[in-house]
Amino acid sequence: MKKKKKTDINQLIEEEYLIHNEDEDDELYYYKEALKKALNPLERKIYITYLEMETYAATAKAFKVSIPTVSKYINNLKSKIIEYIDEHIS
Repeated sequence: MKKKKKTDINQLIEEEYLIHNEDEDDELYYYKEALKKALNPLERKIYITYLEMETYAATAKAFKVSIPTVSKYINNLKSKIIEYIDEHIS
């Protein structure tokens, strides 16, 4: 009997945020591009965790750091994303 390969939940979530669909608008296209190109894999993991958890507190708990640390880090990541989008849409 063959064992089914376990699907990595992180991979599924990341695919949702990174793979382009034909029905997305330019804004969503560049947002996904920014996630892929402006953030390194660790930054992307932290940011996507924040998006999925929806709060700084839950994200801080997941990474075992303080809420102010996560808040500052997420805000820096948001700035990187916005900067990437501004450079490519203009």
